[in-house]
Amino acid sequence: MSEQAVQFGRNGTLAGVLTTAAVDAPARPLLLVPRSARMQDSAARRLVVELARAAAARGLNSLRFDLGGCGDSGDRLAGESADAADTNDIFDAMDLLSSTDADRRFMLLGVGADIDTLQRIAMDDARIVGLISINGPAFRTWGYWLRRCAQAPRFARRGPRDAHEAGAAAATGSLGRDRNAFAGAVQALADRGVRTLHVYPGAGGGPPFNHARQFWSMLPPLRTHGRLAVAYLPAADQHFSCRDDREQLFDLCVDWMLR
Repeated sequence: MSEQAVQFGRNGTLAGVLTTAAVDAPARPLLLVPRSARMQDSAARRLVVELARAAAARGLNSLRFDLGGCGDSGDRLAGESADAADTNDIFDAMDLLSSTDADRRFMLLGVGADIDTLQRIAMDDARIVGLISINGPAFRTWGYWLRRCAQAPRFARRGPRDAHEAGAAAATGSLGRDRNAFAGAVQALADRGVRTLHVYPGAGGGPPFNHARQFWSMLPPLRTHGRLAVAYLPAADQHFSCRDDREQLFDLCVDWMLR
């Protein structure tokens, strides 16, 4: 495995690290990990660095880079909205890596609120064939509240308030995401042929997600075409702080990418 610092973009100010496997897995997509301001804390940065290296150990190349105005990258271009700038930065990264291989395909990885942007980009660019979402949007269901009350009796004493909250949360979930908009994006990606993996931790600090089947009950029925996978890691916290949890996450993601 080798790692190389790269600088690219329309004004040459985007900074990233290209991680290259000693022996490439044949015809595999390259993993892109764009880091926004929300991924600049040390735990999130360490997580994606270790994941990129775990992928390289099994033959998968990756590029992790800071979006404009974040981390080691320079400022965004004047006059661009945040969404437009992030989208163009990710296109610049794909253009950089496609310059030597016009048939290059990509998988995107995002954490938390960044999933919204990555879903939108993946719906519009045929070069993107996969998306990994970690700590993505979650929507409280009746089952979520029943399990939470069973796990923490203090919630059971709240009585009707839980029913109100369960109903109120049906339309809006964690990260402020609209349920129907999220479901529409998930369906659009499956229809376009993009494989997606959604990973949810179950311990402290993560999304409101507490059961392996919650994803399927929190959204309307989906036509997955066999392209949608969901993984629930009940012992892991939002940062996958425990070494065993991180290694389980890395194995899960890399196994999925190699399928």
